[in-house]
This record gives sequence, C-alpha cells and structure tokens, in this order.
Amino acid sequence: MRRLLLLIIFLGLNGCMTAQEAAMKFDSQPASQLCYDYYSTPDYNIWKPDRAASIQRRGIDCTPYVAKALRDKRLTEGLIGLGQALSTPTPTTSTGYSTTTGFTKVCYYNGPTGQTAITVPRVSICPLTHSHNMAGLTKVCTYNTPTGQKAITVSKVSICPIRYPG
Repeated sequence: MRRLLLLIIFLGLNGCMTAQEAAMKFDSQPASQLCYDYYSTPDYNIWKPDRAASIQRRGIDCTPYVAKALRDKRLTEGLIGLGQALSTPTPTTSTGYSTTTGFTKVCYYNGPTGQTAITVPRVSICPLTHSHNMAGLTKVCTYNTPTGQKAITVSKVSICPIRYPG
C-alpha cells in the first residue's frame, strides 16, 4: 500500500515541469503557436509567465497572431458563460424558476399549498401559471380574485390567462 502511494506521488510530481523544462519547451515552439497560446489562455493559466518570458527572450513580434488568439479566447469564454447560464436556475415567473438538463426543463412554482413543478421540453417557455388539475383534454386554471377563488377550464395545450377573464 505504501509503495502504491509513493508511486502515485512520484507520478504526480513527475508530471510537473520545472522552470528549465518550461523554458526549453516554449523556446522550441514555433512563434505562431507560442503567441497564440499566450494570448488565447486566461490570465490565471500557470504557463502564461513562462510563455511571456520565452516570447521576450526570443524577441518575437506576436502582432500577426494576437487578433485570432483574442477572438478565440472570447469565443471560448462566451461558450463557457453560455454553459453556466444554461445550468443555472433562472427566474421564469414571479412565483417560480426553472432548471434545464438534457432535453427537458423543470418549471417550479410556489403556490398556496407549497411548491409544485412541471416538466416541459427544453425549448419550451415555462407557463406563467401551473395547475395540476388536468384531466383528459382539459385543465382547470384557478385564480385568487377579490371575491374569492375562481376557475376556468381551458384546453390542456393552452396557456392559462394571466388574469381571471370574468
């Protein structure tokens, strides 16, 4: 067991480059690749200072490669942002939010009897209201009005009106 642990530690440390190894690696890269990698990686990339040192040491003019690298960096950051936005719960109504996974979206609603949820296709918009009173081809939309609770029956595929139509 100890030998296995030591082997894992050794392999982990063996995977790290020393400053000299990094200098040799980046000094042997083509200027186009070195400049592209320097400008297209985020500022927190651990090899950014080593790439900068190699560019300076070699006296490389990265001007021809900067535009493409920055464009690709913005594209990558945009895709990451989109992925984060799609995986974050988003407000859908004044009473609920939704989460999206795979091909479906779950719409959550806070009602007088607690939280309820429905599942819709990912590309659908969550209905403004949710009524779990569905039967056959119709559903019952309920409303709290000044004169008490009212309801209407609509087609199951229809969206409940925002306000009681009476």
